[in-house]
Amino acid sequence: VDSILSPDGAKRLTIYYNGGLILYTDMTYVGVLEDLTTGEEKNLFVVPTHVKNVKWLSNEKISVNDLDIPINRPYDFRE
Repeated sequence: VDSILSPDGAKRLTIYYNGGLILYTDMTYVGVLEDLTTGEEKNLFVVPTHVKNVKWLSNEKISVNDLDIPINRPYDFRE
């Protein structure tokens, strides 16, 4: 869906659509954080609704639909 570099250019956040196969009831958006120096990737967020506004607030925090998420504490709406 989208890919955004961190302010310092060391990390990339890529947002994927994970689409419901049965009546569109299990649709989610997944944000995958990649460290560009090591190549390490991790899921940073899983949200159930359309991702309208994603931005880096700093090198250590992002905002998704006005929800602030520190990159060291992944967010999953199912938990």
